[in-house]
Amino acid sequence: MFLRESFESFLQYGIDALHLKKPEIKFGYARLMGRANPTCDDADCDGMETATQNLYWHWWRDFSRYSCRLDALCTSGERPVYITEVGFMSLYSRETEELAARRFKQLLPLLYMRPQIAGSYVFCYSGQLPKNNPLVAEYTWGLCRPDRTRRPSFYSVKQLYSDFKLLDGILGNFHTVQLAAITDQLTDELMSQAYNCDKTARVMYAFGVPLRFVRGDKKNDILNLEINRLIVSDMCLYSSPDGAESEAESIKSYISKPKNKAVTLNGGDFKQLYGGDIKIDGVIRIKTDKTSPSNTWRVLAPFIHGDFATGNFKPQNSADRLRILDAAAKNKYQLWDIQQQLLYTEDGGAVLAIVNTGSEPADEITVTLGFYEGCKLQKSPSVICADGCVTAAFNGSAEQPDWIKGECKAELLSLTVKNLDTYAFIML
Repeated sequence: MFLRESFESFLQYGIDALHLKKPEIKFGYARLMGRANPTCDDADCDGMETATQNLYWHWWRDFSRYSCRLDALCTSGERPVYITEVGFMSLYSRETEELAARRFKQLLPLLYMRPQIAGSYVFCYSGQLPKNNPLVAEYTWGLCRPDRTRRPSFYSVKQLYSDFKLLDGILGNFHTVQLAAITDQLTDELMSQAYNCDKTARVMYAFGVPLRFVRGDKKNDILNLEINRLIVSDMCLYSSPDGAESEAESIKSYISKPKNKAVTLNGGDFKQLYGGDIKIDGVIRIKTDKTSPSNTWRVLAPFIHGDFATGNFKPQNSADRLRILDAAAKNKYQLWDIQQQLLYTEDGGAVLAIVNTGSEPADEITVTLGFYEGCKLQKSPSVICADGCVTAAFNGSAEQPDWIKGECKAELLSLTVKNLDTYAFIML
């Protein structure tokens, strides 16, 4: 509240003064990522021209929650997003140098595959000797050691930056298509309710569904939503003490619009932050074992892809004609470590960005693509860049996913990716 009511106006005064001298410079306020302390999620200063935050993996030690916060940050309107600090602080987390090098290869591609992220800063370049305890110098962070010799992370980042430069030349101004929105459970976390938003998101990431996060305490996030599928993960809905702000009313307005649908996996009635239980007619309730990622996908896939699979939609461009409809792993448990999504180029092409966030290489991942006439696909996929000897191949028509009931109107194509250690970008 201090940031919004006092500090934001102070910052804006300074920015306005600086703009008189340098109008071309864009300003942002680099803050800590909110989910390390959920109350900080309200610390975004709306007057800033860029969305900037620090984001360290070790705050959660979980890649799906990390990606959740990335996607929550990427919903800040048209402002470019900068991750002002990213890296692995081995002084705190005791990561080995080799493990930190591997995690850079898992983390930085997650940033690159989100076109809203304009840049990031690796913190920090060189480790320094701790003044109070020189015995732990080997644990200090940085791409280089205090004596300036290079850690393995240096070579990981160097390889990634080289690959990203190559991708920039091929992809140009690529874009993604957010297929579903999900509420981010800020109120639930403040009320010590169960936080399971990341579990749902983990399933969506594994099956290539880009997400847009919306906040219940910002009614326009839901009211202005252009995506016609909303997953209501909140159990306790935000409301202001005077009743002027109500997440429940925002959801009602959303589902009143043609083609918009909302679903919840929670049982029982919704509760309001101020007030009692509330029922929202029109929100589809689905019962599933939320501890089973496979079951979660089987119930949400028809909700997200049902109209695409049955042909009950009108494609507007080439991006509307191609989707990931299913996925599987040779070792079935490794699928839940996968994050993938399609990147669409300006000329109508598509690239699969796929990241293995697990501790072991994935021997074989099979992706089921659904497409319609007018979609531009190559005769065979080509690996643009990857960590290690990743291979990719089309294997002809794929079997119809079991979540599709009835006839599937989309053509189905099977893609196999082998030897995925950490990341790969594949032209389809």
